[in-house]
Amino acid sequence: MSNRNADLEGRLRAATEAVIAKVLAERQLPAEASLADIERVARSAGQEMEQAIASTLAQESAAELAAWPNCPECGQKLKHKGKRRRRIVTEAGEIEVERVYYHCAACGVGIFPPGRALATDRERL
Repeated sequence: MSNRNADLEGRLRAATEAVIAKVLAERQLPAEASLADIERVARSAGQEMEQAIASTLAQESAAELAAWPNCPECGQKLKHKGKRRRRIVTEAGEIEVERVYYHCAACGVGIFPPGRALATDRERL
């Protein structure tokens, strides 16, 4: 297994273990749990796992990007603006990721890879 896969596996295992610990802490005693209670805990755990996997893979894909990509709108080199945390909505639910952020001085587009271009500064006004 490559170091990259080993690192990813470690992060996914840590997320899984955190979800399992939460399930164990939140579940009711077997004699007291209704089927609805069991389903609620299972649904919540499944959603948390989806979000953890989506977040981990989004972080990994952002790490693979070129240091100075070109603007998808005008083709100019983007300016690196550091890392930003952002809450994004995915099919798995809302996740928080920390990724690099780029800005195009020529046309005002902001990029938060691997997502699409953000609204230009002009559109935000």
